[in-house]
Amino acid sequence: MAVFEKMEQLVSLLKEAGYEAVFIAPSPDLEYICGLDCLPDERFKGLLVTDRGRFFFMTPKLYLEEMSGIAGDPSLCEVWEDHEGFVGAFINGCKKVGLESGKIAFNDAVRAVDMLKISAAMDGIVCCDGEELISPLRSVKTEEEISLMGKAAKVADDTLAEVVKYIRPGVTERWIEGKLTEIHNDLGKGVCRHISHIVASGPNAALPHYNGGERVIGERDVVLIDFAGRYGSYFSDMTRTFFVGEPSEEEKKIYEIVLEAQTAGERAVHAGVSAGEVDRVVRKVIEEAGYGDYFPYRVGHGVGISVHETPFIKAFNKHILRPGNVFSIEPGIYLPGKFGVRIENLVAVGYDGSAVVLNKLPKSMLVLS
Repeated sequence: MAVFEKMEQLVSLLKEAGYEAVFIAPSPDLEYICGLDCLPDERFKGLLVTDRGRFFFMTPKLYLEEMSGIAGDPSLCEVWEDHEGFVGAFINGCKKVGLESGKIAFNDAVRAVDMLKISAAMDGIVCCDGEELISPLRSVKTEEEISLMGKAAKVADDTLAEVVKYIRPGVTERWIEGKLTEIHNDLGKGVCRHISHIVASGPNAALPHYNGGERVIGERDVVLIDFAGRYGSYFSDMTRTFFVGEPSEEEKKIYEIVLEAQTAGERAVHAGVSAGEVDRVVRKVIEEAGYGDYFPYRVGHGVGISVHETPFIKAFNKHILRPGNVFSIEPGIYLPGKFGVRIENLVAVGYDGSAVVLNKLPKSMLVLS
């Protein structure tokens, strides 16, 4: 993950896209390119790279030590102070790297007002949308990156296997959230960080992105847990649905349909198949069972240095899966006012072209006594 290695790949993308430069503000893009994970605030900062491989870091003075540590040389940093604004320093940096005209792509972490200031101050510069410029690099993981994501998935598996011991009638969703964070951070031993979670029980499980937490889990309840954590810079993302006490016949039926759909999706993955085709295979199972209207979202999303990135496993997406792609397969059925079921694993396209399921926690129905 050396800064120059990633920059060489980025330079190739710039040339292909016809941009003279790209500016990358603090974001997963910046962390991916040079390893810098700094606080995104209103101050203009980041990295500019030209199509000739020249670069400089923009930094407010209070971030100078952090930026110069990544740059390896303070002379590669253009420094500005709050009382003077950033535009003069940006122009100076562009002159140093020979960039006085042309198209600069800006990633989606740059504020529109900052782009407008640059556009107004630099007559020969055209500010362009660079939101998707780095996606092709980030979407293809190296074997080392896939290994890191496998470790993140292992901690997630172990966490959920431990958390189920605490799910019982009388505890709240919020309390389970706390145990999830506590156990994940403990098992992660300082390397993994807990990021986000959904703990939804009973009718709340029918809300795919439920954001509550105060409901008390009852007898014969459904509990859906979806959570993401990081191992180093790389995310895990997984979901399991559990049953407190014997599930109803309807709950058993829905679970089996979702399980069949999710497994079909994993089996459909291989190099050369389109993302849209994987979505079609999964969706067909649920539609043929009569529940197509109760599956209201795409089948999955890419995961890596962000929890949501390309490729997106959605209908009509012509993206051809290739070795190094890693994404979720997470179908669900959600019956309003009753319950919902979702099962999610991360799947990588291995370098032999086959599917590699990163999560190992069993998907079979688990009834908690």
